Amino acid sequence: KEVVNCIGIGIGIINSIRSINTGQTGIPKDLVRKYKINMNDINDPRPIIDGQNDDGKAAIQGAVREMALLAKEYLYHARLHQGVIPGGDARSSLLAVVSALRYLERLEKLDFDIFHESLRDVENVESLNGRLWRLGSMFYLWRAWLTGVF
Repeated sequence: KEVVNCIGIGIGIINSIRSINTGQTGIPKDLVRKYKINMNDINDPRPIIDGQNDDGKAAIQGAVREMALLAKEYLYHARLHQGVIPGGDARSSLLAVVSALRYLERLEKLDFDIFHESLRDVENVESLNGRLWRLGSMFYLWRAWLTGVF
């Protein structure tokens, strides 16, 4: 039960982070205050994307970093204790963690810049970057399915 709880919390935090890129406020209010985030920067991130608002970018990156590290902590705790989950269908429900961890790794490589072009580009099935991302995801999911380890 604890493992599933950790997975749910970790994936929930990641979904909140992903929602920021769609113009939704996925950042908790305490982090908005802590990093002095202007909500206009989330609702209209074009100045950040165009490199015209470094302060807004840094504020959002700080909040995203804190959220991502917390999500990673929950997911790694679940990974450490995944052996308590029985095999079969119960194990297959853990495959969502594979995609979540890959997203976190990519976000960390981009210094938690949620608006970075290459992070958005993986959603584009027409681009080489998007195709390679999908191919890598299929490999990681296949490996997790075969081994039962995420």
